[in-house]
Amino acid sequence: MTWDPPAAVGDGVSGPSELVVGDGADRSAQRASPTVFRTASGRYRGRMSKAAQRDPRRHRIEVRVSADQDALIRQAADLEGTTITAFVMDTTLARARRVLRQHQDLVLSNEAFDRFITELDRPTEAVAALTELFRSNPKLPGD
Repeated sequence: MTWDPPAAVGDGVSGPSELVVGDGADRSAQRASPTVFRTASGRYRGRMSKAAQRDPRRHRIEVRVSADQDALIRQAADLEGTTITAFVMDTTLARARRVLRQHQDLVLSNEAFDRFITELDRPTEAVAALTELFRSNPKLPGD
């Protein structure tokens, strides 16, 4: 299996670059028009397989871990019968969804909800400084 790294777009390297996966025996079939794609280090021109072009997962997240953390993650993934990537993705996405839900929903006890509604129902009091501000500047920015 060989891999020739693609040349960066605009880096002055002339000629098409190749990304060869396999034994390299049939390179003529791989010489289609180059596809521009982005990697973690920047934008590159290279050749991507049809499957890679269809795959919407093009972004990478990399994390450094200690040897103990690596062993722990590998052992947990093995016990779950899944790959490390699938284990980390499932765990991370579940946590991310939980955090977002916690910050999106306002959960109040019955007593706190009653106090909240009472405050909303109270008549408002005019703030003299705000009244003067709106009187002196009737148009909002962008109007």
